Amino acid sequence: MSFCGMSTPASKRYQRRVFVTVAFYVAVLWAALVIVKHTHPHGWLLYTMAVVPAVPLLGTLGALGLYLQEEKDEYVRLITMRSLLVGTAALLAVLAVNDFLRAISGAAALPVFTSWLTFFVAFGAAQAVQTMRNRVRDDA
Repeated sequence: MSFCGMSTPASKRYQRRVFVTVAFYVAVLWAALVIVKHTHPHGWLLYTMAVVPAVPLLGTLGALGLYLQEEKDEYVRLITMRSLLVGTAALLAVLAVNDFLRAISGAAALPVFTSWLTFFVAFGAAQAVQTMRNRVRDDA
């Protein structure tokens, strides 16, 4: 498995970090859901249980930042940066349209996790398109 269609030492470290972070996210989310279901907390404890699962997800963004810092291949880093811009643009477009729909027409808010999914789907799609457009095969 490779990142941006190319396997580099930095991309392998990135994949390991994301795997660990997502595994931690699943465990923390499961624990939070079980605690909320069985103990019915309220007040600050309920808010804490709601926020804690977001921390590992934010860790995936930290892993991406570390990857960009560690990646030595400028071309692979460029693909990743372009993909980040596409993901950010898609996210901002969805949020702006939704904000205007809510403000002017009274439309409902987007479903939960829509923004997170929008960003990473656009990010992944941009990487896939750029990798397919690459006419030079990986030397490895």
